[in-house]
Amino acid sequence: MGMTDDESFDAKALALRPEQLESGRLAETGIAATKRERRKKAFVLVPLEQLERLAKTPNDAAWKVYVHLLSLDWRYPGNVIRLGNVALKRLGVSPDAKVRALLKLEGLGLIRVKKMLPRRSPEVIVLR
Repeated sequence: MGMTDDESFDAKALALRPEQLESGRLAETGIAATKRERRKKAFVLVPLEQLERLAKTPNDAAWKVYVHLLSLDWRYPGNVIRLGNVALKRLGVSPDAKVRALLKLEGLGLIRVKKMLPRRSPEVIVLR
């Protein structure tokens, strides 16, 4: 199964070509590029009643977290959402700001935080 003496290994054949590199990282191909393009085109509908409640807070993180929660609730309606940090980091929301935003959104009656434990992603339900 391994290499025999008459087989040769060519490391140059495995090396990346310049066109495969894009500003210091691998050029995206296939599924990852498709998902990224789809994410750029995505949108969220916010009911006016919820928008009026959300307008009571100047907190940018609360807006970002709520819109992200709405998109997840649209994708998985009625389910408990485990809200991790990775997607919110892309939106510029730190883990501490996420917690403050969740408490603010719960106070506005837009969501219900089912479970928030240290070092665990909080479980959230979007209220309608």
